[in-house]
Amino acid sequence: MTPSVCIAYYIFAFLNIGVFYFAPGGYGRILAMVQASQAMFPWTKQMQQAGPQLDPIPFMRFGMVIGLIGALVPLYFLITRKKAFVAKET
Repeated sequence: MTPSVCIAYYIFAFLNIGVFYFAPGGYGRILAMVQASQAMFPWTKQMQQAGPQLDPIPFMRFGMVIGLIGALVPLYFLITRKKAFVAKET
């Protein structure tokens, strides 16, 4: 893969994460994702009902920040050190 393809991929990943969380209805999408995960893993809902009531939204926002950073770090290195990722011709 060329560095340009990788850069385009990480830009797409960054925009995808950002739009998912920051576009209108982001809170509803987060809640739908939590409900889908509870339907897939019913023991998580039982654990939450048995223990202290936790709001999953802060954890999802933390995951969003980690996801955005996870897309920005490789993007930074691909852009600033592009020569290191280009194959040398002999």
